[in-house]
Amino acid sequence: MRQEKKILFLFFDGVGLEAKARRLNPFQFLPSKFFSFRHRRSFPEFRGTGKAIDATLGVTGLPQSATGQATILSGVNAPRLLGRHLNGFPNRELREMLSRESVFVKLKQKGLEATFANAYQPEFFTSPLARHYVSVSTAAVIAAGIPLNDIGEVAAGRAVYQEFTNSYLNARGFSLDVRTPEQAGEVLVNISLRHDFTFYEYFLSDLVGHRKNFDRALIEVSKLDRLLSGVCTGFDFESHTLLVTSDHGNLENPTTKSHTRNPVPLLAFGHDAQFFTKKVRSLADITPAILEFFDR
Repeated sequence: MRQEKKILFLFFDGVGLEAKARRLNPFQFLPSKFFSFRHRRSFPEFRGTGKAIDATLGVTGLPQSATGQATILSGVNAPRLLGRHLNGFPNRELREMLSRESVFVKLKQKGLEATFANAYQPEFFTSPLARHYVSVSTAAVIAAGIPLNDIGEVAAGRAVYQEFTNSYLNARGFSLDVRTPEQAGEVLVNISLRHDFTFYEYFLSDLVGHRKNFDRALIEVSKLDRLLSGVCTGFDFESHTLLVTSDHGNLENPTTKSHTRNPVPLLAFGHDAQFFTKKVRSLADITPAILEFFDR
């Protein structure tokens, strides 16, 4: 008998797909095991497919993080709601929308257990300023009443920091086991086994893209591939589903510090993967597909 449905959803900030091959695209230069396609790709070894989906959402201007991520996590076209793309942190209107419409809230209403696999440093819990300027994902999780992880959860293997090797934390005085990207991927799989829906956010890919450094971009692409390889090593593709997407392009074009209007990847592996690649055409389709998936 097939086990209960589970989704592990990995969000990589600033990863786009270019329509044409370009020598300075780091995903093509390596090439990337997972992101070196342009429109559509099959991953038979992981029972999965990949496709390009729209991140512009019918609004002029460059796609930005706050509205893109809010759209991913709610199914509401956030730039259309605001009348513009919004970068950085969510404003009051987006936070209020997420408190009603986020995938975490909706799954909780269905009686399902959702978790945010990321962890936070101690100052996040003690500084009023840190709690005020929160990412879209953090705002959505807090609104749903889902507990946030601290660094102790990282040490226990129940959470993963946004810099998933723990090198950054150790440089700041913590004493944690250094993980390879592959090991971090295995930890994420173990976390997902304890929940119906597990979300993990990684944003260093976008920060590196803004630095306009091709060599750093290559390192970042390799890290993303290795993390996904670690996830795939221990993943139950027969029973569970792995989703990967982004909010806008950036890292694929290190000749500019700006975001791009390129489509972004949607990767779906494992159980019912084809359902997601058929349903999702833009960022706004992801949360509705997740909710329908659990209702099937």
